[in-house]
Amino acid sequence: MNTPAILIVDDEPINITLLAELLRERYQIRVAPSGVKALESIQKKRPDLILLDIHMSDMDGYEVAKRLRSETHTAAIPFIFLTAKGESEAIRRGFELGAVDYITKPFNKEELLVRIDNHLKTQKLQSDLSKALFESRRRLGIIDRYIAYIKTDTQGIILEASERYCHYAHCTKEMLIGHNINVLRHTQTPKTLYEQLWAHLQEGREFSCEIENRNFEEGTNWYSVTISPEYQESGILGGYIAFYELIDEKKTIERLSQTDALTGLYNRLKLDTLIQEEHARALRYGFALSILLIDIDHFKKINDRYGHQSGDRVLVEVSALMQDATRRSDAPGRWGGEEFLIVLPHTDAAQATVLAEKLRRRIEQHDFGMVGTQSVSIGVSQLTEAMSIEALFRSADEALYRAKSEGRNRVVTL
Repeated sequence: MNTPAILIVDDEPINITLLAELLRERYQIRVAPSGVKALESIQKKRPDLILLDIHMSDMDGYEVAKRLRSETHTAAIPFIFLTAKGESEAIRRGFELGAVDYITKPFNKEELLVRIDNHLKTQKLQSDLSKALFESRRRLGIIDRYIAYIKTDTQGIILEASERYCHYAHCTKEMLIGHNINVLRHTQTPKTLYEQLWAHLQEGREFSCEIENRNFEEGTNWYSVTISPEYQESGILGGYIAFYELIDEKKTIERLSQTDALTGLYNRLKLDTLIQEEHARALRYGFALSILLIDIDHFKKINDRYGHQSGDRVLVEVSALMQDATRRSDAPGRWGGEEFLIVLPHTDAAQATVLAEKLRRRIEQHDFGMVGTQSVSIGVSQLTEAMSIEALFRSADEALYRAKSEGRNRVVTL
């Protein structure tokens, strides 16, 4: 640990000698015989504390104090005025100029050492606190720039938003702070997700999920988010803090791996996964589950007569009609070639038949441009108790076969 440096400023040699002798064993001692010399010495090397005599001939202690406080690099140096007993007015003026203390002549060694020690400790504490505050602000600045987070009160009103989150959301902090967190809510986010979120937070538990939030460029972003309750020192809930990790790229890769490149519907791999999940859920909880197996009638003739590009356009348009006709909970996908599958959770055969018929009519009435009107045949099958996935598909396939053999452009339910 460095020994503190004390600058003694006095134009009386006897005072300098006396003070230096009293303090030399505990501190580094520097001396200045005048106010001018003191300022020169301070410019060269900053002391930790100054013992400053008030009454000096060339420049008194008051003027030295004014100059110290007027310069940024010396304003924080603590100084103690040296004064004679009974100079109450001088002491008052000294404190007005920023003195941290005063010591009266003649000097009492014990009092002198205690006062100097106290102020050096205070100065070191202030310096440490200042450094800690600077470091804290620096780290908070780093967090603000590089970590995406939002703080809200218990009602969901945004209190803080980091620069990084605002960068993701294409907004300023002012556009978020003071608004409810629902300003970021995407309409297609399932209501059940928010119900789970609040259930966890109200129990004092953190909640993690992947969520799609609105941004301020009329788009959305996907995040991996962890939301935690924040408590005050008293233990009272003060609000919530959410940390966000942008996962748009991950979601894009997932989407590409799960969707058919031409139509944008789920691909065969994703459909296989979905039907297994829904089959297990339906059997476990007794939910209804149906599927539609759909085939575009005479599709080979379209390719042969108009070319594969025209055939692709028909596939794309049929897919769009399918997405428009189904509900958010339904899962339409391309099963292969001109064949499509729609997985219908919580749907019995009667409801599935109504949907299939609606879809069949829409396709029949649609104008496919150069290739004219088209039609589809649809097989409908409902899961029955203890029915396997293979049996469910055999039933749908048989229904589709009957629809085609009975003249196509029709719905058959088994």
